Amino acid sequence: MGHVHVNLGILALTCGILSAKWSMELGMNQFRQLLWGVAGVLLGPLALLILYVRHLGARQANGVHGAQWISGRAATTAVVS
Repeated sequence: MGHVHVNLGILALTCGILSAKWSMELGMNQFRQLLWGVAGVLLGPLALLILYVRHLGARQANGVHGAQWISGRAATTAVVS
């Protein structure tokens, strides 16, 4: 049963780190990043879901959609003659 607690601890820490990183990418100040990091540790995937939806909304407001959001740049196509 000890390994279950370790796995849950690693999951909570990962959610906290990702929450803090995503809040930084959304342009939040350091205090709000800290709050989102703590929320990520305590609430886990729920905090990540909220930040993910906010991130998508910010990207959509900037006109970046689909694969452009994933790669961070516009997709290019090659013309073969």
